[in-house]
Amino acid sequence: MKSFKSYTIWVAAILTTVTFLSSCKKDSEKNITSSGFSQNDNRIISQIENFKVKITSNLKSNEEISVDSAVWYLEAALNLTYARANNTRDIINLDSATISIPLTQNNTIFFSDIAMAYANLVDSLSLHYHAISGEKGVIFADLAAIELVDNNMVIKMTDMITTSSNTGFSGFGPDDYWRWGNNAGKCDGSMMPWDAALKLAQHANMGDCILPISCYTSVEQTPMIFPEDVPTDENPFGYLPYLLYAAGGLNPPVSHCLSPDAMNYYLDGLKTIANMYKPAGKQTIKYYCESDFLVNEDFWYHIHRAHITYGVPIAVSDPPADL
Repeated sequence: MKSFKSYTIWVAAILTTVTFLSSCKKDSEKNITSSGFSQNDNRIISQIENFKVKITSNLKSNEEISVDSAVWYLEAALNLTYARANNTRDIINLDSATISIPLTQNNTIFFSDIAMAYANLVDSLSLHYHAISGEKGVIFADLAAIELVDNNMVIKMTDMITTSSNTGFSGFGPDDYWRWGNNAGKCDGSMMPWDAALKLAQHANMGDCILPISCYTSVEQTPMIFPEDVPTDENPFGYLPYLLYAAGGLNPPVSHCLSPDAMNYYLDGLKTIANMYKPAGKQTIKYYCESDFLVNEDFWYHIHRAHITYGVPIAVSDPPADL
């Protein structure tokens, strides 16, 4: 039996290169010019670059910075330097690392310690990057302060690196009959180890419009979203009334085959969920959707579950630096 609370992320999401159109949803505070930049973008980039200069200088500094500010600047510096939004690679690889930063008596952090933390984070990101083969690129690094241990703040970095599978489209057509999950492929047995859940994430990501050259700041992710978290009035396909797929009954288990109409229904559901959970001023970076199941001696229960990552995009002019 696979636990609902312990999971391995293996999600693929396909995107295509999209020219930045006026129809893309923009933050109401961003006044994008004809060059694709804004005063706000330039201001944020200047702040990040000044931070990088400060932590890479040889001058010893007793200047202190709050934990929240340190996390924001470290994350923003990593993303501005090494990450770019990209919708041409569709397989998502997630990895994580933790570092510890000593706190001062004021529960702040010295800039000299921030410099060491940044170097360690870059080393971890580089290890993750070079462990992946093929054409690849960093989409984002997400940093969070997770606990205090012996007057050291433990910071976790979760990074996303994408590669390409060269499969997928932006919507589900007449041949898109997919097994509900469990990497079971299409209903005719082809296309394993894909399944309905993974294809839903792939197609949801394909529809998002991004700045041609951009990176993200203030990255955050929802908790895991289960079908019971997103109820709806009814389900037109006879499954349980949720925006995410769920079905169950008495044994033996039934491995449902989702029709193209059902796939498009749940694709719309994912986008609805993204808007429900979207923080103010942020845009969707990636959708995740995966399958899970519970089977005991009496009954079975099959579900899709999801979590969604958001961030604030800023336009940049330079390609990412090499890792």
